[in-house]
Amino acid sequence: GRAGMRWGLVLLALVGLPSVAHAAVAVQSVSTGSARVTNNGSVSTTAFTPAGSNRLLVVGVSMNDRNDGSRDATVGGVTFNGQAFPAGNPLAVQQENSNDRARVELWYWLNPPQVNGVVTVTLAANSGTIPVVVGAICFSDVDQTTPFGTLSSGSGTSDPSSSLTVTTTTGDLVLDILAIPGNRMVGTSPGQSPQWGLPEVGWTSPGSNNNDVYGFSSTELATGASVTMSETFTDTGGALQDSDWAQIAVPIRPAP
Repeated sequence: GRAGMRWGLVLLALVGLPSVAHAAVAVQSVSTGSARVTNNGSVSTTAFTPAGSNRLLVVGVSMNDRNDGSRDATVGGVTFNGQAFPAGNPLAVQQENSNDRARVELWYWLNPPQVNGVVTVTLAANSGTIPVVVGAICFSDVDQTTPFGTLSSGSGTSDPSSSLTVTTTTGDLVLDILAIPGNRMVGTSPGQSPQWGLPEVGWTSPGSNNNDVYGFSSTELATGASVTMSETFTDTGGALQDSDWAQIAVPIRPAP
């Protein structure tokens, strides 16, 4: 009857409604810095201002503590604009333990203040000269309740490449941070977008000194249930070369 017809018209109208689109996680800024750090010193990035809504600031620290006498140098603290990062840091640490030539740490600040400032990383427990690369990347439109999916980390010795597979949901943006000795260059797989890649200040050229460090980061948009983040290690001529490595990869979830 007429009631059934009305319900039919309502259903047709609902079917025709557009689906609600979620904003995609976006990279707003990338800032880097590097140094050879001694006596629990520090290294700072260039200045930047976190932009957008639903922000997330992630800091990746790549180091080579081969030159440290006890080989146990760590990140003692991270600040932005002079303010210490919140509790719960670091989110992850990965150490290549065989030769101690690669260590990476990942720190984060959910909804950082929108002020112009620098990220400063201070080391702890280092008794030698530690080459360090720091990258600070700010995202917008990130889930403020559960910003990260399941993290993956790994390391290796004398490998021509690194590889981590992370579980994802379509729309996640996967971020990886890598540390290798400074006598190699880094290449990425198709689909990965490099965010930074640089050696520490004072580095000369690949092949010169494996006690240096090369820090690298990339992102890839997830289109299914998993994403593999992999990098290759080469010399200046592009030929694959074995290297020590440490890597962390984590999905960043979009705001609902």
